[in-house]
Amino acid sequence: MWSPGTSSLCTLGWKPSLALMAILGFLMMAELTSSSPAHPALNLENMSSAELEELANQLAAQELEASSHQSTQHQPDLAGSSLFSASAGSLGTSSSSHALNTAHTVISECVTISMDEGVFHYKSRGTGDQVCGLYLVADPDKTIVISLHYLDVDCHRRGLISIVDGWELNGEVFPSVEDHEKSFASRFHEMCGLEMTGSEQTFVSSQNAALIQYRIPVSGQGFSIRVQHVHNPRPCNILVQDTEGAYTLENYGRHVNCTLTTLFDAKVRILYMSTGQHVSPTQCGKMGLEDYVQIGGSSGLDSSKMQVVDEFCGHSPMPNLRRTTIFCGMTTVRLVSSGKYHNKVTVEVRKADFDDIPSANYVCGV
Repeated sequence: MWSPGTSSLCTLGWKPSLALMAILGFLMMAELTSSSPAHPALNLENMSSAELEELANQLAAQELEASSHQSTQHQPDLAGSSLFSASAGSLGTSSSSHALNTAHTVISECVTISMDEGVFHYKSRGTGDQVCGLYLVADPDKTIVISLHYLDVDCHRRGLISIVDGWELNGEVFPSVEDHEKSFASRFHEMCGLEMTGSEQTFVSSQNAALIQYRIPVSGQGFSIRVQHVHNPRPCNILVQDTEGAYTLENYGRHVNCTLTTLFDAKVRILYMSTGQHVSPTQCGKMGLEDYVQIGGSSGLDSSKMQVVDEFCGHSPMPNLRRTTIFCGMTTVRLVSSGKYHNKVTVEVRKADFDDIPSANYVCGV
Protein backbone atom coordinates (compact mmCIF):
# COMPACT_ATOMS: atom_id res chain seq x y z
CA MET A 1 0.00 0.00 0.00
CA TRP A 2 1.00 3.68 -0.20
CA SER A 3 3.57 5.00 2.22
CA PRO A 4 4.48 8.70 2.38
CA GLY A 5 8.02 9.70 1.47
CA THR A 6 10.16 11.24 4.16
CA SER A 7 12.23 13.66 2.08
CA SER A 8 11.75 15.57 -1.14
CA LEU A 9 13.83 14.46 -4.11
CA CYS A 10 14.53 18.10 -4.93
CA THR A 11 16.73 18.30 -1.83
CA LEU A 12 18.97 15.40 -2.86
CA GLY A 13 21.29 17.36 -5.10
CA TRP A 14 19.82 16.41 -8.47
CA LYS A 15 21.47 18.73 -10.99
CA PRO A 16 21.03 17.57 -14.60
CA SER A 17 22.60 19.87 -17.16
CA LEU A 18 20.54 22.69 -18.60
CA ALA A 19 21.72 21.49 -22.01
CA LEU A 20 19.31 18.57 -21.65
CA MET A 21 16.48 20.98 -22.35
CA ALA A 22 17.73 21.39 -25.91
CA ILE A 23 16.44 17.93 -26.84
CA LEU A 24 12.86 19.11 -26.40
CA GLY A 25 12.83 20.35 -29.96
CA PHE A 26 13.43 16.86 -31.33
CA LEU A 27 10.52 15.17 -29.56
CA MET A 28 7.43 14.38 -31.66
CA MET A 29 3.87 13.76 -30.55
CA ALA A 30 2.60 10.14 -30.79
CA GLU A 31 -1.09 9.98 -31.65
CA LEU A 32 -2.45 6.42 -31.43
CA THR A 33 -6.09 6.28 -30.40
CA SER A 34 -8.01 3.78 -28.33
CA SER A 35 -11.26 3.51 -26.45
CA SER A 36 -10.31 0.42 -24.46
CA PRO A 37 -10.06 0.63 -20.67
CA ALA A 38 -6.70 1.17 -19.02
CA HIS A 39 -4.52 -1.92 -18.75
CA PRO A 40 -4.36 -3.71 -15.41
CA ALA A 41 -1.21 -3.13 -13.39
CA LEU A 42 1.91 -4.63 -14.90
CA ASN A 43 4.22 -6.76 -12.76
CA LEU A 44 7.73 -5.70 -13.69
CA GLU A 45 9.50 -7.72 -11.03
CA ASN A 46 10.71 -10.71 -13.04
CA MET A 47 11.04 -9.09 -16.46
CA SER A 48 14.20 -7.95 -18.17
CA SER A 49 14.30 -4.62 -20.02
CA ALA A 50 14.09 -6.45 -23.36
CA GLU A 51 11.09 -8.48 -22.19
CA LEU A 52 9.39 -5.36 -20.88
CA GLU A 53 9.86 -3.55 -24.18
CA GLU A 54 8.44 -6.54 -26.07
CA LEU A 55 5.44 -6.61 -23.74
CA ALA A 56 4.90 -2.89 -24.24
CA ASN A 57 4.75 -3.38 -28.00
CA GLN A 58 2.28 -6.24 -27.60
CA LEU A 59 0.04 -4.16 -25.34
CA ALA A 60 0.07 -1.28 -27.79
CA ALA A 61 -0.95 -3.60 -30.63
CA GLN A 62 -3.76 -5.11 -28.55
CA GLU A 63 -5.17 -1.73 -27.57
CA LEU A 64 -4.98 -0.45 -31.13
CA GLU A 65 -6.92 -3.51 -32.35
CA ALA A 66 -9.53 -3.00 -29.63
CA SER A 67 -10.05 0.60 -30.73
CA SER A 68 -11.69 -0.59 -33.97
CA HIS A 69 -14.53 -2.18 -32.00
CA GLN A 70 -15.46 0.73 -29.73
CA SER A 71 -16.33 4.36 -30.30
CA THR A 72 -16.88 5.93 -26.88
CA GLN A 73 -13.99 7.32 -24.88
CA HIS A 74 -13.80 8.98 -21.46
CA GLN A 75 -11.35 11.57 -20.24
CA PRO A 76 -10.73 13.03 -16.79
CA ASP A 77 -13.36 15.51 -15.68
CA LEU A 78 -11.44 18.51 -14.38
CA ALA A 79 -14.46 20.56 -13.35
CA GLY A 80 -14.33 21.33 -9.67
CA SER A 81 -11.08 19.45 -9.09
CA SER A 82 -8.08 20.96 -7.38
CA LEU A 83 -5.30 22.04 -9.68
CA PHE A 84 -3.07 19.12 -8.74
CA SER A 85 -5.11 16.60 -6.84
CA ALA A 86 -4.90 12.92 -5.98
CA SER A 87 -8.26 11.27 -6.37
CA ALA A 88 -9.25 7.71 -7.13
CA GLY A 89 -12.29 9.03 -8.97
CA SER A 90 -10.59 11.65 -11.10
CA LEU A 91 -10.87 9.50 -14.22
CA GLY A 92 -14.46 10.55 -14.58
CA THR A 93 -17.42 9.30 -16.57
CA SER A 94 -18.00 12.39 -18.68
CA SER A 95 -18.22 11.60 -22.38
CA SER A 96 -15.61 13.17 -24.62
CA SER A 97 -14.16 12.90 -28.10
CA HIS A 98 -10.64 12.96 -26.63
CA ALA A 99 -8.98 9.66 -27.63
CA LEU A 100 -6.79 7.89 -25.10
CA ASN A 101 -3.28 7.44 -26.46
CA THR A 102 -2.04 3.86 -26.26
CA ALA A 103 1.63 4.30 -27.12
CA HIS A 104 3.91 2.46 -24.69
CA THR A 105 7.36 3.82 -23.81
CA VAL A 106 10.06 2.09 -21.78
CA ILE A 107 12.13 4.72 -19.94
CA SER A 108 15.80 3.91 -20.53
CA GLU A 109 17.56 7.19 -19.71
CA CYS A 110 17.95 8.83 -16.31
CA VAL A 111 16.60 12.12 -17.65
CA THR A 112 13.79 11.88 -20.20
CA ILE A 113 11.84 14.79 -21.67
CA SER A 114 8.61 13.94 -23.44
CA MET A 115 5.77 15.72 -25.20
CA ASP A 116 3.99 12.41 -25.72
CA GLU A 117 0.85 10.91 -24.28
CA GLY A 118 0.64 7.21 -23.55
CA VAL A 119 1.93 4.68 -21.01
CA PHE A 120 5.44 4.95 -19.57
CA HIS A 121 7.20 2.03 -17.85
CA TYR A 122 10.37 2.13 -15.77
CA LYS A 123 12.34 -0.76 -14.29
CA SER A 124 15.40 -0.01 -12.15
CA ARG A 125 18.76 -1.52 -12.97
CA GLY A 126 19.89 -0.93 -9.39
CA THR A 127 21.31 2.59 -9.65
CA GLY A 128 21.88 3.23 -5.95
CA ASP A 129 20.99 6.75 -4.82
CA GLN A 130 20.80 8.20 -8.33
CA VAL A 131 17.82 10.54 -8.73
CA CYS A 132 16.22 10.58 -12.18
CA GLY A 133 13.33 12.39 -13.82
CA LEU A 134 10.66 12.17 -16.50
CA TYR A 135 9.94 15.75 -17.63
CA LEU A 136 6.52 16.09 -19.25
CA VAL A 137 5.34 19.02 -21.36
CA ALA A 138 2.15 19.54 -23.38
CA ASP A 139 0.71 22.22 -25.65
CA PRO A 140 0.23 25.63 -23.96
CA ASP A 141 -3.54 25.19 -23.60
CA LYS A 142 -3.31 21.74 -22.00
CA THR A 143 -2.82 20.29 -18.55
CA ILE A 144 -1.23 16.92 -17.86
CA VAL A 145 -3.10 14.03 -16.23
CA ILE A 146 -0.89 11.35 -14.67
CA SER A 147 -2.48 8.02 -13.71
CA LEU A 148 -0.32 5.66 -11.67
CA HIS A 149 -1.00 2.05 -12.73
CA TYR A 150 1.74 0.21 -10.87
CA LEU A 151 4.28 1.01 -8.16
CA ASP A 152 6.96 -1.15 -6.58
CA VAL A 153 9.40 1.07 -4.66
CA ASP A 154 10.96 -0.11 -1.38
CA CYS A 155 10.51 2.58 1.27
CA HIS A 156 13.04 0.91 3.60
CA ARG A 157 15.76 0.99 0.93
CA ARG A 158 15.37 4.78 0.47
CA GLY A 159 13.24 4.35 -2.62
CA LEU A 160 10.93 7.24 -3.46
CA ILE A 161 8.85 8.64 -6.31
CA SER A 162 7.61 12.24 -6.41
CA ILE A 163 5.02 13.65 -8.82
CA VAL A 164 5.65 17.38 -9.22
CA ASP A 165 3.20 20.06 -10.29
CA GLY A 166 5.59 21.83 -12.67
CA TRP A 167 9.28 21.36 -13.40
CA GLU A 168 12.25 21.33 -11.00
CA LEU A 169 15.83 21.72 -12.16
CA ASN A 170 18.97 22.72 -10.27
CA GLY A 171 16.91 23.67 -7.23
CA GLU A 172 14.63 26.02 -9.18
CA VAL A 173 11.01 25.38 -10.09
CA PHE A 174 8.58 26.41 -12.82
CA PRO A 175 6.22 28.03 -12.12
CA SER A 176 8.06 29.88 -9.37
CA VAL A 177 6.69 30.05 -5.84
CA GLU A 178 5.51 33.61 -6.46
CA ASP A 179 3.68 32.63 -9.64
CA HIS A 180 1.79 29.55 -8.44
CA GLU A 181 -1.47 29.47 -6.50
CA LYS A 182 -0.45 26.40 -4.50
CA SER A 183 2.15 26.25 -1.76
CA PHE A 184 5.56 24.88 -2.67
CA ALA A 185 5.25 21.79 -0.47
CA SER A 186 1.81 20.84 -1.80
CA ARG A 187 3.18 20.66 -5.34
CA PHE A 188 5.30 17.59 -4.47
CA HIS A 189 3.33 14.37 -3.98
CA GLU A 190 5.73 11.73 -2.66
CA MET A 191 5.10 8.00 -2.32
CA CYS A 192 6.69 4.58 -2.06
CA GLY A 193 5.58 1.01 -1.33
CA LEU A 194 3.76 -1.58 -3.43
CA GLU A 195 0.56 -0.96 -5.36
CA MET A 196 -0.46 -3.42 -8.07
CA THR A 197 -4.26 -3.53 -8.06
CA GLY A 198 -7.24 -1.43 -7.11
CA SER A 199 -8.23 2.08 -8.14
CA GLU A 200 -5.65 4.24 -9.86
CA GLN A 201 -4.09 7.29 -8.25
CA THR A 202 -4.64 10.25 -10.58
CA PHE A 203 -2.88 13.63 -10.57
CA VAL A 204 -3.73 16.72 -12.61
CA SER A 205 -1.14 19.45 -13.18
CA SER A 206 -1.92 23.16 -13.01
CA GLN A 207 -0.23 23.97 -16.31
CA ASN A 208 1.32 22.28 -19.35
CA ALA A 209 4.35 21.00 -17.43
CA ALA A 210 4.78 18.23 -14.87
CA LEU A 211 7.59 16.02 -13.59
CA ILE A 212 8.10 12.51 -12.25
CA GLN A 213 11.18 12.40 -10.01
CA TYR A 214 12.30 9.01 -8.75
CA ARG A 215 15.02 7.25 -6.80
CA ILE A 216 14.71 3.45 -7.03
CA PRO A 217 17.85 1.73 -5.68
CA VAL A 218 16.57 -1.87 -5.87
CA SER A 219 17.07 -3.63 -9.20
CA GLY A 220 13.85 -4.89 -10.78
CA GLN A 221 11.56 -2.43 -9.00
CA GLY A 222 9.82 0.37 -10.85
CA PHE A 223 6.54 1.96 -11.88
CA SER A 224 4.04 2.34 -14.71
CA ILE A 225 2.06 5.52 -15.44
CA ARG A 226 -0.35 6.77 -18.09
CA VAL A 227 -0.01 10.35 -19.35
CA GLN A 228 -2.87 12.29 -20.95
CA HIS A 229 -3.11 15.88 -22.19
CA VAL A 230 -6.47 17.57 -21.61
CA HIS A 231 -7.77 21.01 -22.50
CA ASN A 232 -7.15 23.80 -20.00
CA PRO A 233 -9.85 26.49 -20.40
CA ARG A 234 -7.87 29.05 -18.35
CA PRO A 235 -4.13 28.61 -18.84
CA CYS A 236 -2.08 30.92 -16.64
CA ASN A 237 1.49 29.58 -16.61
CA ILE A 238 2.92 28.31 -19.90
CA LEU A 239 6.19 26.55 -20.68
CA VAL A 240 7.22 26.94 -24.33
CA GLN A 241 9.74 24.37 -25.46
CA ASP A 242 10.28 25.06 -29.16
CA THR A 243 7.24 26.77 -30.63
CA GLU A 244 7.07 30.29 -31.99
CA GLY A 245 3.76 32.13 -32.16
CA ALA A 246 1.28 34.30 -30.28
CA TYR A 247 0.41 33.53 -26.66
CA THR A 248 -2.09 35.06 -24.24
CA LEU A 249 -1.76 35.41 -20.47
CA GLU A 250 -4.91 36.32 -18.52
CA ASN A 251 -5.66 36.53 -14.79
CA TYR A 252 -9.49 36.38 -15.11
CA GLY A 253 -9.74 38.94 -12.30
CA ARG A 254 -7.75 36.82 -9.84
CA HIS A 255 -4.88 37.91 -7.59
CA VAL A 256 -2.35 35.69 -9.38
CA ASN A 257 0.77 36.13 -11.46
CA CYS A 258 0.90 34.37 -14.83
CA THR A 259 4.12 33.60 -16.68
CA LEU A 260 5.22 32.40 -20.07
CA THR A 261 8.75 30.96 -20.09
CA THR A 262 10.59 29.87 -23.23
CA LEU A 263 13.46 27.41 -23.21
CA PHE A 264 15.27 29.40 -25.88
CA ASP A 265 16.61 32.90 -26.58
CA ALA A 266 13.67 34.94 -27.78
CA LYS A 267 12.35 38.12 -29.32
CA VAL A 268 9.12 39.26 -27.65
CA ARG A 269 6.60 41.82 -28.90
CA ILE A 270 3.37 42.87 -27.21
CA LEU A 271 0.39 42.56 -29.57
CA TYR A 272 -2.32 43.56 -27.09
CA MET A 273 -2.30 44.62 -23.45
CA SER A 274 -4.88 45.65 -20.87
CA THR A 275 -3.60 45.84 -17.30
CA GLY A 276 -4.91 47.87 -14.38
CA GLN A 277 -5.67 51.50 -14.98
CA HIS A 278 -5.54 52.89 -18.50
CA VAL A 279 -2.43 55.01 -18.06
CA SER A 280 0.71 55.55 -20.06
CA PRO A 281 2.40 52.19 -20.61
CA THR A 282 5.76 53.69 -19.61
CA GLN A 283 4.88 55.03 -16.14
CA CYS A 284 4.49 51.74 -14.24
CA GLY A 285 7.33 52.12 -11.76
CA LYS A 286 6.91 55.85 -11.19
CA MET A 287 3.23 55.49 -10.37
CA GLY A 288 3.70 52.45 -8.12
CA LEU A 289 1.14 50.42 -10.04
CA GLU A 290 0.30 46.87 -8.95
CA ASP A 291 -0.72 45.51 -12.35
CA TYR A 292 1.87 45.32 -15.11
CA VAL A 293 3.80 43.13 -17.55
CA GLN A 294 7.48 42.26 -17.19
CA ILE A 295 9.80 40.84 -19.84
CA GLY A 296 13.13 39.40 -18.76
CA GLY A 297 15.60 36.57 -18.95
CA SER A 298 17.45 34.09 -16.77
CA SER A 299 19.56 30.95 -16.93
CA GLY A 300 17.18 29.03 -14.63
CA LEU A 301 13.51 28.17 -14.27
CA ASP A 302 12.68 30.59 -11.43
CA SER A 303 11.06 33.68 -12.98
CA SER A 304 11.40 35.59 -9.70
CA LYS A 305 15.18 35.58 -10.27
CA MET A 306 15.05 36.87 -13.83
CA GLN A 307 16.68 40.08 -14.97
CA VAL A 308 13.79 42.39 -15.84
CA VAL A 309 14.54 44.10 -19.14
CA ASP A 310 11.23 45.81 -19.96
CA GLU A 311 8.09 46.67 -18.01
CA PHE A 312 4.73 47.71 -19.46
CA CYS A 313 1.31 48.63 -18.05
CA GLY A 314 -1.98 50.28 -18.95
CA HIS A 315 -3.91 49.71 -22.16
CA SER A 316 -2.41 49.11 -25.59
CA PRO A 317 -4.94 47.80 -28.15
CA MET A 318 -2.50 47.90 -31.06
CA PRO A 319 0.67 45.84 -31.59
CA ASN A 320 3.81 47.42 -30.18
CA LEU A 321 6.46 48.09 -32.80
CA ARG A 322 9.22 47.40 -30.31
CA ARG A 323 10.64 43.91 -29.79
CA THR A 324 12.53 42.91 -26.66
CA THR A 325 15.40 40.58 -27.54
CA ILE A 326 16.97 38.50 -24.76
CA PHE A 327 19.83 36.00 -24.84
CA CYS A 328 19.77 34.11 -21.55
CA GLY A 329 18.74 30.59 -22.45
CA MET A 330 15.30 31.28 -20.99
CA THR A 331 13.00 34.23 -21.67
CA THR A 332 9.99 35.09 -19.51
CA VAL A 333 6.88 37.23 -19.92
CA ARG A 334 5.25 37.80 -16.53
CA LEU A 335 1.78 39.26 -15.95
CA VAL A 336 1.58 40.64 -12.40
CA SER A 337 -1.97 41.16 -11.09
CA SER A 338 -3.36 42.66 -7.90
CA GLY A 339 -6.78 41.05 -8.35
CA LYS A 340 -8.48 44.42 -8.74
CA TYR A 341 -8.62 44.24 -12.52
CA HIS A 342 -9.15 41.77 -15.33
CA ASN A 343 -5.70 41.79 -16.91
CA LYS A 344 -4.71 40.35 -20.25
CA VAL A 345 -1.67 40.45 -22.50
CA THR A 346 -1.00 38.82 -25.86
CA VAL A 347 2.60 38.54 -27.01
CA GLU A 348 4.40 37.39 -30.12
CA VAL A 349 7.37 35.12 -29.39
CA ARG A 350 10.08 34.45 -31.96
CA LYS A 351 13.40 32.68 -31.65
CA ALA A 352 16.43 34.94 -31.53
CA ASP A 353 19.44 33.91 -33.58
CA PHE A 354 23.06 34.95 -33.93
CA ASP A 355 22.20 37.91 -36.16
CA ASP A 356 20.06 39.41 -33.37
CA ILE A 357 22.90 39.66 -30.84
CA PRO A 358 24.10 43.17 -31.87
CA SER A 359 20.61 44.60 -31.28
CA ALA A 360 19.80 42.52 -28.19
CA ASN A 361 18.33 44.31 -25.20
CA TYR A 362 20.00 41.95 -22.74
CA VAL A 363 22.58 39.18 -22.89
CA CYS A 364 23.19 37.14 -19.74
CA GLY A 365 26.78 37.04 -18.53
CA VAL A 366 27.83 40.12 -20.50
